[in-house]
Amino acid sequence: MFRLTCLSGPLYGQEYSHAHDEFIFKDKQTGKQTSYRKQTVDFTPPQEFFIADSISKTVAYNLALPLIKLNNIFIVLTFKSLQKSSSGLFNAGLV
Repeated sequence: MFRLTCLSGPLYGQEYSHAHDEFIFKDKQTGKQTSYRKQTVDFTPPQEFFIADSISKTVAYNLALPLIKLNNIFIVLTFKSLQKSSSGLFNAGLV
């Protein structure tokens, strides 16, 4: 079971895992139900998301863009941070 990012609705931007390709999320505060379905968005390479049924593929694509960019920035910053910390270990002769 993979963790997929949700697009639109109350779970927007959150990673969620579910045993099935679709599920209904019920908001405990409002009682509103949102249906999500696993769909592939046409990026290179294609990526899967849980997308609220109420939005089109075009809207899903546009909602996914900032999340992917943010995720890529986080990966680069983490990698650079690891490079700096490991280079100190190399210089000290600890690795």
